[in-house]
Amino acid sequence: MNEIAIVILSYTRPREVKKLIELCKKINFEKIYVCVDGNIKESIQNEFLKLKKEYEDVIFYIRKDNLGIRYGITDFIEKIFENEEASIFIEEDLNLNSNSLDFLVKNLYKHAENDDISSICLFSPLSLNTKYKNESNYLTLNFFPTGWASWKNRGVELNILQNENYFTILKVLTKLFKFRIIKILFWFKRFYDYKKFKVDAWSYNHIYKNFKYNQYSIIPKNNLVTHEIFDEFSVNMFNKKIGIYNKQKLFNMEHSAIYSEFDKRKFIIETELMYSLNLRGILKKIEKKIFR
Repeated sequence: MNEIAIVILSYTRPREVKKLIELCKKINFEKIYVCVDGNIKESIQNEFLKLKKEYEDVIFYIRKDNLGIRYGITDFIEKIFENEEASIFIEEDLNLNSNSLDFLVKNLYKHAENDDISSICLFSPLSLNTKYKNESNYLTLNFFPTGWASWKNRGVELNILQNENYFTILKVLTKLFKFRIIKILFWFKRFYDYKKFKVDAWSYNHIYKNFKYNQYSIIPKNNLVTHEIFDEFSVNMFNKKIGIYNKQKLFNMEHSAIYSEFDKRKFIIETELMYSLNLRGILKKIEKKIFR
């Protein structure tokens, strides 16, 4: 029996949740949670209630109100870590297999006492570039919330950005990126938009925490997750046919250094992905010549 808890974050897809529950049972997870954000459709609510009756050994949290991604997921994360020391979090529309979950479980145990590691992620941009596949795992200061795992004592600080002033954020970014002005501006804009409630997201808190405390997320050398369904309801717009995120996610990867798991000083790769705007491409070329 697997002692690590696993959490299925859901909103509108009871059929996909049922498939994930069966996968979790097949791998013998001792504790399975299903956390459902509120849905206005009564038919969907009833489907989840049926699932709750069918799987009496699964712990269901079904919320009446819809809190959205920013508050809904953070509320569920807090609730889970009230009872669990470590946990895996997956969304209802992810395409997973036993290897995906095995990767998360093994690394949770392996790095249980390693304070340098804040989380483990299933998504990896390294799959887009076959040049960097010499090791089993890699590290990044970024965080990809498409199937992930963490610990209660050093995982997500859910309000760290909201409680931080802009001067401190700029100071953290400057210390991290030195004179790489484009990267500083890129991430400052992301964190600014989050604080101003311009984006319905929660994961920027974890990215900033990694930046501030110099912690790392583990990623695999090969991508281990895609979206089962790719539509307007997808929490993270990931296209499983071509294996990449949407443009916004590509920008995030553009500014994410990836390191060797065995030597954090050894710089492995910064994904070189094209900007959609010529101006940004020109600025990047200027930055390369001046700061590299």
